[in-house]
Amino acid sequence: MTPYDLSLARRRAYHLFGRLFLEGITADLLPYSVAVPELGELARTIDPDQAAADHYHLTAVSVFPYESIFLDPSGLLGGAISDRLLTIYEQNGHETLSDADHIGHELLFMSQLCAAEAQAWQQGNGDAATLWQSRQQTFLTTHLLSWLAPLVAAIGQSASLFYGRLANLTLDLTADHLGEGPAGSLEITLPTPPALAADDSGLKDIARYLVTPPYSGLFLSRDAISALARRHDLPRGFGDRAQMLANLLRTAGQYDQASDVFLDLAAVSAKCRKQYEEQQTRYPEIAPWIRPWQEHVSQTAVALEELSDTVAQA
Repeated sequence: MTPYDLSLARRRAYHLFGRLFLEGITADLLPYSVAVPELGELARTIDPDQAAADHYHLTAVSVFPYESIFLDPSGLLGGAISDRLLTIYEQNGHETLSDADHIGHELLFMSQLCAAEAQAWQQGNGDAATLWQSRQQTFLTTHLLSWLAPLVAAIGQSASLFYGRLANLTLDLTADHLGEGPAGSLEITLPTPPALAADDSGLKDIARYLVTPPYSGLFLSRDAISALARRHDLPRGFGDRAQMLANLLRTAGQYDQASDVFLDLAAVSAKCRKQYEEQQTRYPEIAPWIRPWQEHVSQTAVALEELSDTVAQA
């Protein structure tokens, strides 16, 4: 495959994956989805209404696919991360978007960079093509790969087979793309998480810690919290994820189930750690961007086991 053919193939893949994350399996995207071997069977058999419902639930209710949600300790959309992305997009002639840090828009931006590279190869301008390749590698290493591993892990624990496969294909694509670039030593640095305490006044802090990905190392979705409540036959109330989890922990304490709930949360963390281990084995080239997440989720699992022991002995 020539450099032109490769850049064109990547442009198409990034574009399709970006639109699927943004829009779901729409009528115009269905033929392209069917043409992808790993997605074809699921795309052909899924009911259109169910496909729309699955997409809404995954991206708007369960897993929020925004870089700021995964990397900003505030847990809020937008902010400095979104502002940086808007600046990058504008500098490269990309359409300015209000939700710039959505995974779909980041993939569409990569598609545009690959399209510019393809055009440069077509025009016989190797210097320009190399410049666009460098911009692709920079965006991969400073943005997309910084949060893709935990996003893929979170989607992998959801009930959606289609988006689970799409997420893994996206990781395949980016890991392969990075492997084509110059060797580097970049990696992300996650903020130091706060210590956890088992006293009742600290339940909100524990809940906030666990639903903050750069602290806990994982994305704890509404679905995961609801499933935890069902397993222990406990109410989890309403509100955002932190409030739901705090309600669940408080109720667990009232019914003498706090130790079991903490242990169950430790198991969820351990499962995520296993996903990161598998990712690093499969994609050694992006291990520097996965390892910090694995370290944090490992610390979370240990802290939760200690909390379980502390509560059990109280």
